[in-house]
Formats: sequence, C-alpha cells, structure tokens
Amino acid sequence: MTPDQRQQLSQEMQVAIDEAQQVLDAARRFHADHGLAPENARTFLESQMSPEDIAQVHAEVDAKMQEIERDARFNASPSSGKPSQRLHRHQSMI
Repeated sequence: MTPDQRQQLSQEMQVAIDEAQQVLDAARRFHADHGLAPENARTFLESQMSPEDIAQVHAEVDAKMQEIERDARFNASPSSGKPSQRLHRHQSMI
C-alpha cells in the first residue's frame, strides 16, 4: 500500500468513525429525552414492536454484521485494490 493509499484509507476511516460517533450521540440524546437507561433500550424498543418486526430487525442486523465482517476481511487483504474502492459505506441499522 502506498503512502497516498494509506492516507486515503485513514481519511475514509475517520469519516466512518465520525459518522458512528454521531449515531451514538443521537442514541444517547434519545435515551436522555425519553428517560431511558441505555441498558433498557432494547426492552423498550421491543415492547413497541410486533414479534414479526423483532424477527425482521434481528435478521437485518445479522445480515449487516456479516456484510461488515466480509468488508473488513476484504479491506484487510493486501490485494483488495484502492482504499476508495474497498471501503463500503454502511447504512444505519436504526
């Protein structure tokens, strides 16, 4: 990997980290606004959903986690191409 590729990858990773931090901050605000302890968020959300919706969310999260793991393995391989081609932007699961 060239220095330019490392720099590009570093910048893309920082953008992903910043976006993840924004999502975490929004979740913390949601918890605070609704008087929820973060450890009770799952119970609260599931109480608002049907069993079918819960199953669908679990399936979507599992699929997204598998995609992230595949991307991470691919991005870690030395022959996977340019950083901008490798980094896959993930959509919010919430």
